[in-house]
Amino acid sequence: CMTGFVAGIFMYPFLYYPIHGIKGVSWKKFSGVVLMGTGLTLYHVYKGPEKDRMVGISEGAFVLKSNVPLLSTIVRYNNIGGQWGAYSLQSLQWMGGPELKEKGQVMAETVRKYQAPGWWWVDKKRSKYYTFDDQILAFYYEWLDETIGERYQDHVVHVREANELQTIEQNMLQTDWVVKCVLEHGQNSLNGEDGINTTWKDQMIQELRNVTCLKMTDTHVKKFVESVSTVSDMMKIIMSMKKQKQQLGETPILSVDKTDIDAIIQEMETQVRKLTPGIVLYKEEETDGFKGQSVESQLEAMSWEPPPFETSAQKWQDLKSLKRSVIAKRVLIGALSCAALVVVFFKQQ
Repeated sequence: CMTGFVAGIFMYPFLYYPIHGIKGVSWKKFSGVVLMGTGLTLYHVYKGPEKDRMVGISEGAFVLKSNVPLLSTIVRYNNIGGQWGAYSLQSLQWMGGPELKEKGQVMAETVRKYQAPGWWWVDKKRSKYYTFDDQILAFYYEWLDETIGERYQDHVVHVREANELQTIEQNMLQTDWVVKCVLEHGQNSLNGEDGINTTWKDQMIQELRNVTCLKMTDTHVKKFVESVSTVSDMMKIIMSMKKQKQQLGETPILSVDKTDIDAIIQEMETQVRKLTPGIVLYKEEETDGFKGQSVESQLEAMSWEPPPFETSAQKWQDLKSLKRSVIAKRVLIGALSCAALVVVFFKQQ
């Protein structure tokens, strides 16, 4: 009410003469000029240079249309550009540097507070609150017609929950870095038995530490790098075997142990999803906000070619042998530990 009162006093001198005219002056000569001036003043106040919040509009009820994509930004690694950036799930575009995520989060939190349902002790007059990307609609909604949000859904601003954005960011970080790992270690090569070399892993760890807005602990960073390093090798084998199957038009069988390739792919996909639970592997898994962002789509966009089938088949055999060796070592260590406990027990008798 106070805002309307002040606005009325401010606009009274502008509206007086267009309404009452000027004594001794022809109305026709100056009324048009005064009305035009009044109209321009109103336009400047409510629709002129873009402002974060206009006169008479509550905080959180209005967001500049150019800022709406920032409300759903997450930090991602741009494999095409080779740099970190803020990616909008609303516009499906890169917005700029990763620092824009913080700006978007602040605005999104303001909108969430405005739209949050009130409790009986809080002065909330409506059960649902709308935020608009248009200043006039926001003003009209707050002061004149609270049903306008239902009629202008195209201008209503929606925000995702902070926890949802955090989960999506983690999922896309896994996806992007598996692609990065595949690309940076050869177009069609597979790593040796020791996987990605230690020096490169250290570089990856340091790079993740430098991106402070990810808020990853040191332990999390090291575990993450180990996981994506292993998964990148698995993805090379999977993509190679899928290509071989597509070219032959049937499911190939490994000549060494007569293993069905579909069974190998399924087993490796299970391991991949265990190591990186939120990863988006294939095009059919791409939902809203992820179009063209799966591992398959990104590698395809970068014209990446998988290793030769023979190389992948041999790598698969090596991984199986390594897995058997690890299991055997664990069984041996367990047996020796049990034997040692038995010896200690009998010595104490």
